[in-house]
Amino acid sequence: MSALEITYDSRQDRVLLKTGLDVTQPDWWITRRIAKSILVQLGASVQAQIETQQLIERLTHADDSQDVGVSEAVNDAEKRAVENSQTRLSRNNECISQVDTYPLAIKHVLEVQSSEMTRLSLIQENGTGIAMDLPQAGVIRIKQMFMQLFEQAHW
Repeated sequence: MSALEITYDSRQDRVLLKTGLDVTQPDWWITRRIAKSILVQLGASVQAQIETQQLIERLTHADDSQDVGVSEAVNDAEKRAVENSQTRLSRNNECISQVDTYPLAIKHVLEVQSSEMTRLSLIQENGTGIAMDLPQAGVIRIKQMFMQLFEQAHW
């Protein structure tokens, strides 16, 4: 997946998510409600993936006494994702031009595809949408980007 960019437009009070994908509609508006829901689900997804990995490690290495806590593992995974990230977040205080050219996501779906891959789908009113397959580091990075967004946008 290409680098993501999230831009907050204070006049629209929305977020423009630029995916960098080679599709008909690569850039999408996301409302505050959708952004909050995505953030909650991304956090739960990260936690579940790490808990699953730890359970697998415990089962395969039952004699090891090294047990790292889930929150510590989440923090370590998030640090690694930041170090390898090519994404950026910016706050735009001026109105984004051609506002109506970007579809508005009214619904999203977050699906765990495998232990290493999660799919984030954005869907507009007519039922069409975009699906982004994200590795675990990408999920962590997007979660962090949304957390920064909420802080910067004072949501």
